Amino acid sequence: MKFEIEKMKFDSVVKKLQTDNLQNVIDEYSCVKSDIKYNGNDIYPGKWIIIENLNKTYHSVKPLETLESISVLYDISPEQITQLNKLKNNKLFIGQRLLIK
Repeated sequence: MKFEIEKMKFDSVVKKLQTDNLQNVIDEYSCVKSDIKYNGNDIYPGKWIIIENLNKTYHSVKPLETLESISVLYDISPEQITQLNKLKNNKLFIGQRLLIK
């Protein structure tokens, strides 16, 4: 039986930390801190972590973008973005990371 691993999509991955900086993991996997699970409170090189929700899509807000313009990019409604991110109003901030799918 032949497996085509490169075509498979996984929801999570187990990884051994190379550093004590979670930002490196966040950047590498395009995830948010709440997607990273680990035992205890300490973060250190060699600690095992689980990165969940890898099939989610995030968008980082750029200058002059609105919920409407972002929704067109991903073919979803502004209301869906509002609900997914539990936004209280339509105000967005440059660099804000929005969950899309």
